Amino acid sequence: MSNKKYIEVGKILKAHSLKGDLKVSFEASFLAFAKADLKVVFLKQQGSYLPYFIERLEQKGDSCLLRLEEIDDRDKASALSGLKLYCDSEIVPMLPKESPEDPIKAFNGYALRDLTSQMTGEIVEIQETAGQILALISFEANREDAFLPLHSDLILEVDHEQKLIVCQLPIGIFDL
Repeated sequence: MSNKKYIEVGKILKAHSLKGDLKVSFEASFLAFAKADLKVVFLKQQGSYLPYFIERLEQKGDSCLLRLEEIDDRDKASALSGLKLYCDSEIVPMLPKESPEDPIKAFNGYALRDLTSQMTGEIVEIQETAGQILALISFEANREDAFLPLHSDLILEVDHEQKLIVCQLPIGIFDL
C-alpha cells in the first residue's frame, strides 16, 4: 500500500482536439509550478491514483492545454473530462508538509531572503492574481512593504524547519 499523499492541483474541463489534447484548469497557486516543473499528474480512477506523464503543457488564457502520454484521440480525452488533477505532494518542493486548506497561505510568517539585494523580510500576506502569486513582504530595513512574486524560477530554496524562503529577485525590482 502506498503512503504517498496527493494534492489536488486542477481539473480536466473537456477534450480539446482530435489528437487527445485536454483543456484543463490549474489552481492559481500551482500554475507557475505546473508550467515549469510538473512532469506527471495523477488521476483518481476506480479508487486509485494513476500516473499520466505530460507530453506538453501550454497556457491559454485562464486555462491550459495538456497532452498526456497514451491519450492520443478525442475519445480517450473525453473519457477523462471532469476528473480532478493531482500531484504527489513530495514533488511540490515549495509547499509545507502540513498545509492549510489553501496551501499557498501556509507561507504567511515565513522569512524571505533575497540574495540579490541581501534584504530579508517577513511574508505577511499572500495574494493570488491571474495566475501569479504575490507575497507582501515586511522588510527589516527601513523600507516600505512590497509585493514580490513567488515564482518557482526565482525561489532557490525553501527551508520549512526555519520557515525561510531564499530567492534571487531581478536587479531593480525594489525600484519599481
